[in-house]
Amino acid sequence: MMGPIALVLAASVWATPPDWAISGKSASHPSALWVVGAGSSTESVDLARQAAMADVVRQVRARVKSTSEDEHWEASSSNRGRSKGESSFTGAKVQASEEIAGIQVAETAQDDKIWYALAVLDKSAFAAPGRAAMREAEADGRDRLAAAIEALDGRRPLETLDALSRIEAARSKYNSGRDRAALGEAEVLTESFAIAQALVDSLRREVARGFELHRRVDSIEIGADKNWPSTAGIAVRFRGSPVVDLDVDMAGPNGQILGTEKTDTAGFAAVRPTAIPSATNSSWSRWSLRPRLDLRPAAELGLMVRIVSSSVKIRLDWARPAGLETRDLVKNRLAALGWTLDPYKGTVLKAQLFESAKGEVAGFSETLKRREIKLVLTRGASRIEATGLGTGSTDAKAVENAINKISFSPQALGDLLSGK
Repeated sequence: MMGPIALVLAASVWATPPDWAISGKSASHPSALWVVGAGSSTESVDLARQAAMADVVRQVRARVKSTSEDEHWEASSSNRGRSKGESSFTGAKVQASEEIAGIQVAETAQDDKIWYALAVLDKSAFAAPGRAAMREAEADGRDRLAAAIEALDGRRPLETLDALSRIEAARSKYNSGRDRAALGEAEVLTESFAIAQALVDSLRREVARGFELHRRVDSIEIGADKNWPSTAGIAVRFRGSPVVDLDVDMAGPNGQILGTEKTDTAGFAAVRPTAIPSATNSSWSRWSLRPRLDLRPAAELGLMVRIVSSSVKIRLDWARPAGLETRDLVKNRLAALGWTLDPYKGTVLKAQLFESAKGEVAGFSETLKRREIKLVLTRGASRIEATGLGTGSTDAKAVENAINKISFSPQALGDLLSGK
């Protein structure tokens, strides 16, 4: 299949093809009103039609710079053509993977063993939904602005931020519709969304100024046998009133979310980590308490945390066979979590390790093994367990990585030793 440029070369071999196949223009379909596409095929007239329709799709995609996910151009094929195919222009293939309503095959021709097709798209018909999207977006934006101002006056900051975010979504929809409408009305590009970005930014800053964040403790020492203090957390207020039912994340020093809790009726979220990250030393590190607020910059308070070794010494009694290398990996992992291991005087914990294959995953250059490891520790009737999933080029590497993913909650060892 060939486009207009390639067809010029074909004309020197076969008889002259139609003028529109050479020029890509049609006198009966002026470019001011129509998008015109030409295509050819040496195999069938259907492939020529598909190539011509694909040429139209290529041109529309090049002209319409839409990035909005909200604007999905519907394509009803009816009997007037569904644009799927591919066309080749100067050696560059264009996949017509999108469907665009309204593309019609206006003319076909055959010259010896070559079929030609002319496809057209009415610009005004295609652009009309874009203008409609602009109107809908502006109406929605005005409603959201009124809701944001009302919520701000009523000291409901979460509703205010939600309304402001929806204004931004409406702006994106407006711009997407404008890009589409511009295919038929170039002057539409001079228009802009009714709600100025500066107004939205100003309201967002006003909301940000109203928030007050407080913490009851600013530093914590934790270890395998130390309970996380219930006073650790953050209080969120807005203009003196508590902010209720707001998610607050706790992030470790590398940004990983370690726990989430909602603020209560007093605006306080007692956040605790569900697992303790491994520590290579006992120095202090900065964690963060982050209310989920759509503010720029993000709101957060720092929390200094130090992972210390447990005061209680333990030793592992393996109830299931485990290789020496595997046992050492488990010991190293527990030590990284702050556990103190003493092979002679430590409190005995029964240890069991269960391994299961979890298939394979595709890596960059090879297939990787995937293994799941479950470590079960018991003392009398008390029991705790943790699971890790790892991948690696070999089964042994996958097991090692899985063991290094094992993590217990801060109070797990204390609960196990106390018989809880």
